[in-house]
Amino acid sequence: MTTRVITSSLSLDATTTTTATTSRNGTTIIRSKSLPTSNYLVCDDPNNHSPFVNPTASSSSKKKGEKKNDDHRSSSSLSSPFSSFPFSRKIRRWPSRSSTYPWILQSIALFDTVFVSWWLMYVLNAYHEKVPLSTKRQITFAAWNWYVWMHTIVVCEWMGFYKNSSFYKSGIGDNDDDDSHNDDDDDDAISDEYKALSTLLYPTQFYPVSVPRMRFALSQLNVVSLNEIPSEDVIERIECDRNNVHNNEEKDGRDNGNVNVNGNNDTPLFVVPESQRDHQTVLGLYINNNNNKNNEKENSSTQKNKKVNNKKKVLFWIYGGAYLAGDAEGNLSLANEFMTDCDAASVFIPSYRLAPEATIDDALWDICWSYRYLLQRLQKQQEEEQQQEGEELEFEIVVVGISSGGALALRLLQLIRDRTIVAAAAADKKKKKKLPLMPSFLEPLIDDIVATTAASSLSVAGAVLFGPYVDYQDPQPSNGSFVQNAKYDWIVNEAVLHYGLPYLNGFIPPTGDDLLSNNITNTNNSNTKNSNTNGRIQYSPLSHEMNDLPPLCLIASEHEACYDMTIEVVNKVRRAKTGSNKSSSGGGAGGVDVTIGVWKHMCHVFSMCQAFLPEGKASIEFAKEWIRTKTIDGEE
Repeated sequence: MTTRVITSSLSLDATTTTTATTSRNGTTIIRSKSLPTSNYLVCDDPNNHSPFVNPTASSSSKKKGEKKNDDHRSSSSLSSPFSSFPFSRKIRRWPSRSSTYPWILQSIALFDTVFVSWWLMYVLNAYHEKVPLSTKRQITFAAWNWYVWMHTIVVCEWMGFYKNSSFYKSGIGDNDDDDSHNDDDDDDAISDEYKALSTLLYPTQFYPVSVPRMRFALSQLNVVSLNEIPSEDVIERIECDRNNVHNNEEKDGRDNGNVNVNGNNDTPLFVVPESQRDHQTVLGLYINNNNNKNNEKENSSTQKNKKVNNKKKVLFWIYGGAYLAGDAEGNLSLANEFMTDCDAASVFIPSYRLAPEATIDDALWDICWSYRYLLQRLQKQQEEEQQQEGEELEFEIVVVGISSGGALALRLLQLIRDRTIVAAAAADKKKKKKLPLMPSFLEPLIDDIVATTAASSLSVAGAVLFGPYVDYQDPQPSNGSFVQNAKYDWIVNEAVLHYGLPYLNGFIPPTGDDLLSNNITNTNNSNTKNSNTNGRIQYSPLSHEMNDLPPLCLIASEHEACYDMTIEVVNKVRRAKTGSNKSSSGGGAGGVDVTIGVWKHMCHVFSMCQAFLPEGKASIEFAKEWIRTKTIDGEE
């Protein structure tokens, strides 16, 4: 496998000198001293789309100039990022929440309660509702440009901060007082914009985090996006009850939860579980691309272009927010940008229930139910195209997930894969296979999705996952990135771990032995905290198999909280073996096509700050280019 360094303009500077180092697990890391942080790694080898990167290996295990062993590609045993995380970490001089005296944090929390929290949300909500989006964007960008300019002059040049990358990470070495410490990581430039953002967000780790504040912050993503939100004439505000996507369907009249799969009168019914009877309504935003390039090619006379015209791509966009925040409205601008630049016909942003009001079962149900709606909608478009034009219309679906939305996206693909295996096993009774387990209440719904996909020209072209939050074990490994990098991650910081994560205690239900253990504990009237080890493992996408999935593209920062999780997904994908479901496999080294882009020193989901950060813009372009190469554009 060969790897090359690519700039955001997709061209390599000929004057750039690169060095190759090999980590303890045999992975080649290519760095360039003259290129900024916005560089990313891609793979040239068509048989292996897995440029695995784990720069956290200690410098003592690297030898400059070494080239990667070609046999590493076929290795089935890769080092876990949890075991390779460095133990000798340099403690930075910048104080963090964990190094601050408790009485100081308690004083800050008291100040917030007495003087801030009681009025803050009223002001923020009024700002959100009363001030036009265009005005908010003008104020925000004008203030940001002035702030970056002043920050560069005062903080960086005059005060001398940000001389190296120690503010963003812990160095490797034992001498904490060595100001001259300079490892290879410091060769990578950090943009002035990210330095300014770091100073701005640094104090947030000391302040309380609440769900209303998180939800307000993520509702403002359109304000900090590069493009305006699309006009209302191309937005459909979806509120579809049960199967109303099909006009010829009649409601049952009885609220027994029976659903006619595929909307046809001659197909059997499946019963909606009791817990979800009141949640059979699809909510979300559906954006249509009236200017997509495929419509401009309809007059082409060549058979090749005619074939391309009959294939369209659709984005299924799942927003994130640690299952506590996020909404479809706040993702309008970025989702529309992806749709336009990737020449997709449409993008669907479903809404799903959040903690603490709901559980992870509710979130999974909403996403699967919304995906079923999308399939039915596309199937209906196929039927109309067949009737009007006499031609078969094909759709390629690209799933995009951000943070916890990336976990929901990955879990959706795993569930579809698992039920496809079950269906194949049922058809082939001679072969006895160990069938995958999944939440029983989802089985009929996923079976319907599998049947709909098989009955029509619908396929998943791939999935893009931004910093996927895919491991829910509690506690997280103390030497892993989720704990260690919280000191340097301005989004998933130590305040979020302290205030936000406890909301998820009731979000993930206990399973298996946990239920028995909790029953015994409750019977004995013990004050011991209920156990939920099995539940957190079973609901973590990382604990499930990664074989036979569509092509995957993962984007993360080396110094964010979810870095280890992202790397472990890539590890498991590369170790996976190809199964019978070859249609969903990309044909990589382990049967799945996987690409990873790793940036340095950035915070969690830094891509969402692309309007402010050149590194974020580069990662967004990386994702767009990947989508274009995996779908119709890459076939022309």
